[in-house]
Amino acid sequence: PSEMIMKRDPEGMTMMTCAFHVYTLCAVYLARGSSPLRDRQIPGKYHAALVATAVLYNELQTATFALGMPMALVLVVKNAGLVVQMVAGRVILRETYSARQVASALVVTVGVIITVRASRPAPRADAPGDEAALSARALLPCALLVASLISRAIGNVIQQVAFREFGSHTLEVLFYQSLLGLPFVLVASGRGLVGQLVTWTTASPTLWLHLALTIGATFYTTRCCSDVVGMSSSVFLNLVLTAQRFVSIVLSSCVLNAPPYPPPNMWAGAVCVILGSVAFVIAPKRPPPSKEKSS
Repeated sequence: PSEMIMKRDPEGMTMMTCAFHVYTLCAVYLARGSSPLRDRQIPGKYHAALVATAVLYNELQTATFALGMPMALVLVVKNAGLVVQMVAGRVILRETYSARQVASALVVTVGVIITVRASRPAPRADAPGDEAALSARALLPCALLVASLISRAIGNVIQQVAFREFGSHTLEVLFYQSLLGLPFVLVASGRGLVGQLVTWTTASPTLWLHLALTIGATFYTTRCCSDVVGMSSSVFLNLVLTAQRFVSIVLSSCVLNAPPYPPPNMWAGAVCVILGSVAFVIAPKRPPPSKEKSS
């Protein structure tokens, strides 16, 4: 449903983000009432950091879609989140990875690079000087998307630390992300959101159905992702999302947007991404450094 929205309204990500925040506030209130406000378990500084990373992630992703980046390409590049999450875990949490895990991450990176290069529009024969401009237009949304992945990776690490120290409070995190993040989204959207409300209601009422399906599925997925971070790690979460995105890539490229079908190089890159992610799962973990017992 989200891809159907983006095809009919390139600015639809703003509406989806606002609707998700409102839906989350209502869902958490129905589930727990006002207890997240009265009985907060996680300190405010963690919530503030999570909101900052989430707002930055949403804004960068909105800019990516506004530049016309195809959904299939977005899904492939998002799989680079595995590598980004590994770097964030290494730098912030001092996590260690085995040589096979690092090699698997490099395969994922190569696959993403192949896919991005294969997705660049071909220059026109009558305008050879446009090649550099086309490359820049193709790489800019990719750069914004990678920046959004960095922001999300930092947020995942912060959430992992908060859950480790104060317990897994998924609904509380979702509640404060929506409560504190919604004003930023409304200010950033400005009057454009009002125009979208009018256009969707008068010219494209079926978009509301797509929006309802998208928000319900997104809320359930986000809650499950937060639970996974609490039970396992943010790196494992990225592996789970990789499998989900592969299915989405196939549907987007071969069903919703076909023909034309993606070039062979794009499929080769997608296969590298999937194989690298699977290899990461089955690779043995590097044991943590043993601490010498004091005599």
